[in-house]
Amino acid sequence: MSSHELKTPLTSIRMFSELLADGRVADPDKQRSYLNIITAEAARLTRLINNVLDFSRMERGEKKYNFQPCDLAEVLRTTDQTFRPHLEAAGFKFECEPPDSPVPIHGDADALSQVLVNLLSNRGEIRREWGSQRDFLATCTETVAVAARGDLRP
Repeated sequence: MSSHELKTPLTSIRMFSELLADGRVADPDKQRSYLNIITAEAARLTRLINNVLDFSRMERGEKKYNFQPCDLAEVLRTTDQTFRPHLEAAGFKFECEPPDSPVPIHGDADALSQVLVNLLSNRGEIRREWGSQRDFLATCTETVAVAARGDLRP
């Protein structure tokens, strides 16, 4: 991870919060949009920092996982609710199709959610940089599938 990856969300947070704090944005729709960007970028910065801390713990052999019965469909729904605003604010189409019935697994729900967020975030950065097809599909059944549609190559 480069310092640029940490500075980018911080720059957006600072810029939009200063615009709002200085009273330079009168339009309520723009204010709401700027607040949504600040929220999404703060969440992104939190994820990046948590990733750095997790990698550090893994390198020291201190990372602990909490394996227990969990519902993969619920992990997908929760991740969708958390990450959808970030993707849509960046102009991506995101489809989440978890089944209505549970998909029971034995795993760490938080770690699985982080894996999904990392996959989607990485895919979003690739698409933003290369600027081609920009859509995602996440689903799970008895067999798990998380897909980013479109070619990964520039």
